[in-house]
Amino acid sequence: MTKYHFCGIFILIMKNMKNLFLATSFSGQVDYETGQVKPEFRKSIEKILEALRNVGGFAVFCAVEHEGWIISDAPPEEGVKKDLQEIDKSDVFLALVHDAVSGGVQYEIGYADGTGKSVFIATPEDTNLIYFNQGAANLGRVTHLEYASPELLATQVRELA
Repeated sequence: MTKYHFCGIFILIMKNMKNLFLATSFSGQVDYETGQVKPEFRKSIEKILEALRNVGGFAVFCAVEHEGWIISDAPPEEGVKKDLQEIDKSDVFLALVHDAVSGGVQYEIGYADGTGKSVFIATPEDTNLIYFNQGAANLGRVTHLEYASPELLATQVRELA
């Protein structure tokens, strides 16, 4: 097999790869003295990103990773514009939701739903959705996924997307 042929296979694989937007709130997970995302939170998100890429086979955009694991000092409209552009380019939208509600993640969920994307809301096992997200799931607007590990989450999204 020539290098060119191998490269063609790689391009074909990349073209067939689905784009996934991963939304997660991270403003509460920052050391505001340094601006850096807390190491334990970063590790947990990196494990999910790795699973989505390696197990799920997705090309993933995640704002906190894109910003270098720091709180950006750019004007908020730049961050919103970038996120909306990336949601528009995505085939699949996945939001990691936690106990605390994030206005940004909720906005992104609504935007993705409005554009007709496959929208998944993921929670760790035995975690309840907030009222409005549960309603959206009950109506079939979003799919709620409970997961015990990043690999299980990636498998669930791959099978349903």
